[in-house]
Amino acid sequence: MDCGSDLGSARHVPGNPALRQGKPGFGVGFGYGVHFNTDIGQIRVDYAMNAFSRKTFYFSINTGGAGS
Repeated sequence: MDCGSDLGSARHVPGNPALRQGKPGFGVGFGYGVHFNTDIGQIRVDYAMNAFSRKTFYFSINTGGAGS
C-alpha cells in the first residue's frame, strides 16, 4: 500500500501537466507481487490498483545480480 500527494504544487509546474493528464495531485494505491530468484535472474510480477480502480500489471526480469 502506498499514498502520495503533490502538496498542491502541481499548478506551479509550467504547463500544468498534472491537470492536462487528469492527475488529481494525490492518491492511494495497493497491490501485491511475487519476486523470486532463478538461474536467469530475479523475476518480478506485480499487480496494483489505485483508488480510482485503475489497474496495472508489471513483469520484469533483473539479471544484474544473477550469479553473485
